[in-house]
Amino acid sequence: MVDDKKTVSNESTEESSLFDLSDEASMEEYSQLIDDEIILGKIEVAEERLNAFHARFGDKPEYLLLLAHLQKARGDMSGAYHLLKKLFYEYPSFMRERRDYEAFRSEIIGTRLEKAKAQWNRVLLVTSKNLDQDGDDSPSDKVGPQLKEKISAEIEKVISIYEEILQLEPFEISAIKGLIHCYSELGKADLMIAFQENLKEALNSWSTLSEKRVQSLVVEGKKYLFEQKYDEAIKIINLGLEESPLNNGLLLFKAEVLKNLERFKDAIACIDAVIKDSPHHAEALRLKKKILMERLEFDLNKGQEILLEAEEKIPGSNAQIMRAKDALEHFLAALTFDPSNLRSLVGLYRGHILSNNPVKAQKTAERIKEIDPNYPLKAIPSAPTGHPEEPEEQCFVATRLFGQRSYEVAILRKFRDERMKPFLLGRLFVRLYKRVGFPLSRISLQNPLLSLFRGILRLWVKLLTLMNKDE
Repeated sequence: MVDDKKTVSNESTEESSLFDLSDEASMEEYSQLIDDEIILGKIEVAEERLNAFHARFGDKPEYLLLLAHLQKARGDMSGAYHLLKKLFYEYPSFMRERRDYEAFRSEIIGTRLEKAKAQWNRVLLVTSKNLDQDGDDSPSDKVGPQLKEKISAEIEKVISIYEEILQLEPFEISAIKGLIHCYSELGKADLMIAFQENLKEALNSWSTLSEKRVQSLVVEGKKYLFEQKYDEAIKIINLGLEESPLNNGLLLFKAEVLKNLERFKDAIACIDAVIKDSPHHAEALRLKKKILMERLEFDLNKGQEILLEAEEKIPGSNAQIMRAKDALEHFLAALTFDPSNLRSLVGLYRGHILSNNPVKAQKTAERIKEIDPNYPLKAIPSAPTGHPEEPEEQCFVATRLFGQRSYEVAILRKFRDERMKPFLLGRLFVRLYKRVGFPLSRISLQNPLLSLFRGILRLWVKLLTLMNKDE
């Protein structure tokens, strides 16, 4: 016997040395080798190598997964199950592509639950069969005790299966509910009450685990959000929503990611699901307002961008009309959020002009005048001429950024003509602007300098608009 042990030990050493990896070997290479050894039944070699793995890499989730595989190979089903359960709830991102927990749970718990269900069907069969044989005319005091004894014996078999499940998973909801039902049928009120208390504890335990899993997913998702890997962040969030579809934290985080993807409708849908469940949810209400404002700005900017493209097309051509209609969709979307937004209405007016719809353009002009009777509507051409303005009258940079018939350009022209040109200092500034403005307007739209100018001009336009209203 001693010689046999030495032989096994020697074989283990030879096996280990034969397939040793270099010190530079990656964690994935070590993991694959150990997993292969477990599958091949080389348990001692796998255990030895796993200890070396642990010494080098520590308590990584990869180590816990390999340890679970090893325990399963050794027949320690309970130990393997609890390790996989820990991985599933505490390292959900790591387990995203790995279905070890779900598969093992189905194998050791799901099959037993099916067995319990089949056994309960036998209880029903025994009850039905005996009632049919005895008939309605049989005295109940003769058949009652016999039937009760048969049913009790079958129920005890169901109970033994549920108890076996609880040895593996003490908080298995289906097994606990099954035992409550069984003890209710047997008239054992004390045991039924005890397991009702167990059920409360089990529900709290699973709720805590689910919340821990959600928090782990949010932390992981935020890393992807910070790295601007939005698609990966969505995958992580959806992993949590598979288990908790109405989790407020996950839904709000998903809305944040969708906002960054400019998928505003989907983002609002996530927030509305939270508000439906909690109408006064402060964070959801705040985020919804923020997203709606960003959507408004997005639609305004996108509409202006498309109008600029439309103005560059041949006047009256199908290409110009189609681009103008595309722009109109964005301005209309912006107006659903803010019906009195002048930038949206001016964009709508320009879009109707370019798409050859003078009636709607006139109605839009009337709406603009209702909101701001002093708005310089004459500064916006009533029809596309196809000819740029004379250079000396152009607002070079603003026209380049917003389009020659934009709200911003109209406000700036009004300020130039009414507030600057009447004064000597103003006229000197306009003359200086003509010298530097044209070269600046030739800069590429991708240049960060124009982005800076765009922000400054928008702030200036807002200030001028407020000044006009005060007057």
